[in-house]
Amino acid sequence: MKRIGIEVLLIAALLLTGCTGTPDATEPPTEDTPDTEKIMTIPEDAFPNSSNTILYARRVGSITGTAGFTNTMEKFNVYGTDLGIPYYDETTGRLTLLFGDTYAAANFSGNWRSNVALYTTQKDYSTGIAFDGALCIDGPAESGVAVQLTPGANTVTPLLQGDKVKTPLTHTCIPTGVVMIGETTYIFYMEIDKNAFPPSGGWGVYCNRVVKSEDHGKTWTQVESLVWQAKDENEVEGIAPNFAQIYPVKADGYVYIYGICGGRSGGVKLGRVLEENFEDFEAYEYFAGNNAEGAPIWRSGTNGLKYIKQRDGAYVIDLPCGEMCVTYNEYLGKYLALYQSGSNIVYRTADTPWGTFSAPQTILSTSKDLGSGYGAFTCQQLSDHGGQRIWIMCSEWTPVYNVSQIEVVFK
Repeated sequence: MKRIGIEVLLIAALLLTGCTGTPDATEPPTEDTPDTEKIMTIPEDAFPNSSNTILYARRVGSITGTAGFTNTMEKFNVYGTDLGIPYYDETTGRLTLLFGDTYAAANFSGNWRSNVALYTTQKDYSTGIAFDGALCIDGPAESGVAVQLTPGANTVTPLLQGDKVKTPLTHTCIPTGVVMIGETTYIFYMEIDKNAFPPSGGWGVYCNRVVKSEDHGKTWTQVESLVWQAKDENEVEGIAPNFAQIYPVKADGYVYIYGICGGRSGGVKLGRVLEENFEDFEAYEYFAGNNAEGAPIWRSGTNGLKYIKQRDGAYVIDLPCGEMCVTYNEYLGKYLALYQSGSNIVYRTADTPWGTFSAPQTILSTSKDLGSGYGAFTCQQLSDHGGQRIWIMCSEWTPVYNVSQIEVVFK
């Protein structure tokens, strides 16, 4: 009887172990469990690397255009575009990438849209991102003309039905970040002024605004309460010049918003709001530095914005900083900030969303490794091996205006 009882217990234990879904350490790698030895081998096409934390980085290939892993011109009328800001929708299983100024022909011509969105349901990105569909005039579709999501200065009718650009002199409206709260998707975008690229470089921004979708991208509405005013049409500075470009990330029940000025020359400032208060502008509070014990100081609402406006101690990342993103990386056990600094794409890490951030580590040269490259965007889903390998989206101005997928493996 005792022997039978022991056997029954052993069988029960094995069944329970199987139910947990814990993989056996002796099992061979699967598509969801990448081969460590393979990713730890430095490929021949890796970029030159002097970092003491990055094993290698390399260009996987183009994800947009006629030479992309998907011919986006043929399927979605996207010949040239930039950015590629990703977000993942758990309900639909779609990884969606938001793109900036988009054209249907060479030399920045043909069916100009201020922004479009393409998506994929694939889970293995190691051989390149291929798109299953786009947000089209009737919502998500496997093929068709990708349409603009936000208001814009051009004549294209956006999915934001009936609404027009808020600042009449706006040249274009470019996404800067995206966050999902529950089933609602929020896109931050900047209104770039008519003198978009002055001789001094960079670009001017009137403000950062938000649109939202409560039906997984089929329709969009303006969040009228959320406007970070950088300046007005008379070039008078507003209360939020440091939040012309905003990138959000969720942590501990808050949405943190990282803000920089127009262009790529400013430092990074930080705000946050409880998820349930996301649409309440006065509920946001802004990082004003650390107190004597090293704890963060937060200043609330409009007065908080005014307080940190000229306060150098409120920067969480020093200048210069261009198009950026922040995500949590499990492998590093830290928050990972990616951005353009001068002629390099760099990253920094921190234990908390407000820092202190580490010294920058160079991932690649935008002039040597890419064709006049800029921007760096990723998210937690664009990784494997527990975050040791990530993929980032970088834009290239030449030889063809499009987005490249970059593989990065940490030591």
